[in-house]
Amino acid sequence: ASTPHQSNDALVQLIVVDEGGMPVPDARMVVRSRGGNQPNQLWSSPLDQTNTLVSVFQSDQDGLFSAQLPPDQKVVLFVGSRFLGMKKLPITTPKAGITLELQPVTLKPANCLVGDILDRRGLPVSDAVIFLQRANKANSFLTRSFEHRTVSGKEGGYELPSVSPGDYVLQVAHPQFERLISTPFRVEASRNVEQQKNVQLSRGLAVAGIFEDSAGAPVSGASIWALDPSELSGASSP
Repeated sequence: ASTPHQSNDALVQLIVVDEGGMPVPDARMVVRSRGGNQPNQLWSSPLDQTNTLVSVFQSDQDGLFSAQLPPDQKVVLFVGSRFLGMKKLPITTPKAGITLELQPVTLKPANCLVGDILDRRGLPVSDAVIFLQRANKANSFLTRSFEHRTVSGKEGGYELPSVSPGDYVLQVAHPQFERLISTPFRVEASRNVEQQKNVQLSRGLAVAGIFEDSAGAPVSGASIWALDPSELSGASSP
């Protein structure tokens, strides 16, 4: 439903509830332009496409979001909570001075996956890139089929909220370590207990160079993969 209000912005309101119909306080809503293509853009990370970010909101104690947004814009609402799943809602914001009241959003049970990235001596590894993939979609490449991604912090810790129950693998990459693909593991739903998944990395060899085209001009933004020959059988480019 749409109603007028006194403002130069558009106002978008929605209520977030769990499967029992109870309001979800402190849920998170990230508003991004339609240009964002990551599967989960709800939780901030150094890997976020910040140019697509419009704004970030928290729900109140009644599970209500009341978001003032630019009028007449096509945006995507990413709504979720640490221990509940995420919903992705494409909308067009109303005209200035109009309030758009959306239907309540129900979030399904999920979990928050946490852990530490360590080397073989047990020391923390910071700035490792962590991809979470469904086990049935995983392969030897860091593909675009991931559901979540983040970067380990200074103490090697990472957090992946809003992970739906299911079977997953972690892929972890760092320039100074061998790329790791974990064995499949199951994430169970929980309302308040984080699920722990630690990873140990082995030292690898860093390779540096310049990527050029056939005329010898440098090429920026290229993806370069270092693969064992055994990985090439039946492989396809990401």
